[in-house]
Amino acid sequence: MVGSLITKNSLNFVINLVFHTIFEPLELLNKMASLERKNRTLEDMARATLCESNLPMSFWAEAANTANYVLNRCLIRHILKKTP
Repeated sequence: MVGSLITKNSLNFVINLVFHTIFEPLELLNKMASLERKNRTLEDMARATLCESNLPMSFWAEAANTANYVLNRCLIRHILKKTP
């Protein structure tokens, strides 16, 4: 009876270790890719805002804040009627 508990516990430990080793980095990579896309979009919007308005680069932070505000108010999924 004790031997079977040890093997079940050790088997669960190994399964959890393998699962977290394989799948957590994949989820992390997907999240990082999503964040990189959002950052790239924010940078592009801020750069376009500064170029179109002929403002100096000292307004970069304000342009990035405005771009973030606009992105947060836009409907990402029109069908679901949700904003992020």
